[in-house]
Amino acid sequence: MKHKINKGSVPTLTCKLEAGESITAQTAYVSDCTPGIQSASTGGFGKIFKRALAGENVTQTVYKAKSAGSITFTMPKAGSIMAYDLTGNLPILVQKPCIIAYEKAIDSLTALRRQLIGPDSKPCDFIMEQLGGKGYAFIKVEGDLAECVLKEREYIVVPTFSVVGCKGKATLEIGRTNLATSDESAYQTTINGPGIVWLQNGTEYEIMQNNSDSLRKSRKKK
Repeated sequence: MKHKINKGSVPTLTCKLEAGESITAQTAYVSDCTPGIQSASTGGFGKIFKRALAGENVTQTVYKAKSAGSITFTMPKAGSIMAYDLTGNLPILVQKPCIIAYEKAIDSLTALRRQLIGPDSKPCDFIMEQLGGKGYAFIKVEGDLAECVLKEREYIVVPTFSVVGCKGKATLEIGRTNLATSDESAYQTTINGPGIVWLQNGTEYEIMQNNSDSLRKSRKKK
């Protein structure tokens, strides 16, 4: 499968599939596809894409090419798209809403799920998916991307929804720090090394310090 990422204020990803090839994707990010691409989704691509722009939840669907064609994904907000090749690499953890799509030979399973209190005191789920196997995974980053390298016994504390993903042996501990606030900004996550962590700063809530370099200054545990 061939792919092309078009950079810009709102990036797009186009994947070209040959007959018989398939890709698993978040339906909400699909903005266009050729007639030969079929999926289990209903309601049309236009309606699905409008739901993404409205901030509604996304679901995963397998898109299969009955004939050669292409499928295009568009981010609902400014940012960037990561193309991560899992072939020959260990599995990675990715926050579920950050997963745009991944190839057929990649397996996905829920590694972490926590129910938090979102806006208007409504519950919301924070889910980290483990992706492993062969092929590319395409990951959405809202705003700027910061990569933090943590050594053994090092850790950082970041707002929970700033976490895009991590690799290596990094582990996550989610805690609530502001009992007076009833939204995602009340939660912070401690990420323990060793490993590499990807963070974003463009979600609905203020989730990262303005100076991304400061996120690289991890502290050693006693």
